[in-house]
Amino acid sequence: MNKGKIIRILMCIVPVFTLSCEQVRTNFCIRDFKKEFRRNVSEGKIDFQQMNCFPWDTLMILAPYHYSDQIKEETGLVIPSYLSSVNAEKAFLVFLEKRNIQRIIPISQHDMDLDSYIRQKAFSASFLVIDRKDCSTISIVD
Repeated sequence: MNKGKIIRILMCIVPVFTLSCEQVRTNFCIRDFKKEFRRNVSEGKIDFQQMNCFPWDTLMILAPYHYSDQIKEETGLVIPSYLSSVNAEKAFLVFLEKRNIQRIIPISQHDMDLDSYIRQKAFSASFLVIDRKDCSTISIVD
């Protein structure tokens, strides 16, 4: 093989390998966040500032039963339709960056009753939107 062909092959392989490694790091980071999340919920305080697996500036908390039309009307965000299936066991943490969804993390209602938390903070809403700078003060009281 000539040197030029080897360089072209490497130029194709290196970006793929780099992106794959980044995805693995992100997945481990999210796994660690979920583990820490469960531990923190039992202590009653959640600090979302520790979520640094990807860039985000806003957190949306979705109740298990949420209204996609209401969310779109009030925020302009289109939530993926699979999140709106009837599943009382899962709520969702939706991390946004510049109004674009970065990551959606399902949270078991057994780990934390996000529906109750939303109702305490935003009466009659099925979601709550929190700026990142305000995410270090979320306390959960049963």
